[in-house]
Amino acid sequence: MNFYAKPWARGFLDFAIQFTPPGSKTHAFGDGSETKPDTPVFHAFGSRMVSPRAAWYVSRLGGSEDTLSLLQAPYPMPVADTRVVSPPSGSAYYPSIGWVSMHSDIALGARSSLYFKSSPYGSFNHSHGDQNGLLLSVAGQPLLVKAGWYDWYGSPYWSDWYHQTRSQNAITFDGGKGQLVNGFREQLQRNGKIIGYAAQPSHDFAEGDAAAYGGQLTMARRQVWHLRDAGNAILVRDRLAATVPHTYEFNLHAPVAMTVESPSAVKIAINGQSVCVRSLNADARFSRWIGPGAKTNVVEDHGAFYLPNDGKSTAEFLVLLDVGCKRPAVQVSASAAGRTITVAGQSVTVEGAAQPASQSSLQPALQSASQPVMLPALQPGLRLSTTGTVNSPAPGK
Repeated sequence: MNFYAKPWARGFLDFAIQFTPPGSKTHAFGDGSETKPDTPVFHAFGSRMVSPRAAWYVSRLGGSEDTLSLLQAPYPMPVADTRVVSPPSGSAYYPSIGWVSMHSDIALGARSSLYFKSSPYGSFNHSHGDQNGLLLSVAGQPLLVKAGWYDWYGSPYWSDWYHQTRSQNAITFDGGKGQLVNGFREQLQRNGKIIGYAAQPSHDFAEGDAAAYGGQLTMARRQVWHLRDAGNAILVRDRLAATVPHTYEFNLHAPVAMTVESPSAVKIAINGQSVCVRSLNADARFSRWIGPGAKTNVVEDHGAFYLPNDGKSTAEFLVLLDVGCKRPAVQVSASAAGRTITVAGQSVTVEGAAQPASQSSLQPALQSASQPVMLPALQPGLRLSTTGTVNSPAPGK
């Protein structure tokens, strides 16, 4: 029996390609995700398959496998018999674990890669309180990161910081209160779920519903649009509700000191890559905060957009991740269906009304201060929808 030809083995390689594509400096989500992928292991695994995607992955990983494992390998390597070399799709969704990947173009080394998670496993075991959490890398350089480092399972540092929602690019409230991550089996009930997913050449979309706040919030939904026709800008919308007033926090973590350009805009730039984060809300303001010490020789910076809410209405964050700090024009306008957000000519229409920021604050802030879409079978009750219309600019515009 050829283990490497079994569906699980092939599926694992596809998963590795999506979440540790060539050039990745970290993994995605959970314990130890801040560590560098073990390239020789992935090289060895992919080399033993006859697959266009495996051949593409191995050819771009660089290096080689460990010498000892190579001595035990078949000759010639099975991957050498692959006549077609082809990258996978630029987006993937895994229903069983609630993970989504969105790449600008996975075949390119300069790709942007957004990872989104809302998992039915919650914070169980080596998972974290990061339902509806985000990670962002460009050309392999992490820009929005998971804060902290894995010292050991269950350590005081792990329990009080690394495992908590506040160390993720996710929503907290009232000074860092987040998803409930204590207990054992309870963590499986305090979970998340991907309730919408779509992949198109012009855009990707995912929506997560986080029930992991254990009744502290009555709604915690995050929608993410990856707008390829808008320079790979990413639009993030959070809708939050509770029975009592809260100040909600849209947390950001960076591997370098962030530059606060205005109360509604912050820039993250390192090693030639950047993302400019803009709040499109009228009343959400950014402020940095200090977290626990990072690992030796590692830089981490933390901050959040803060949004007060009276507990009688649904709070909304509307945030633009401007990959590459291209500073596109942004417009938010009322429409028959709700609101239309236009970024560099590509429009997203969402239901519901909210108070947008003034047009002046939406402009860039310069103050100092061939494979098919990888879509596994849907779970019962899961809808496949963009939850809104996405319109791209006409060719040439």
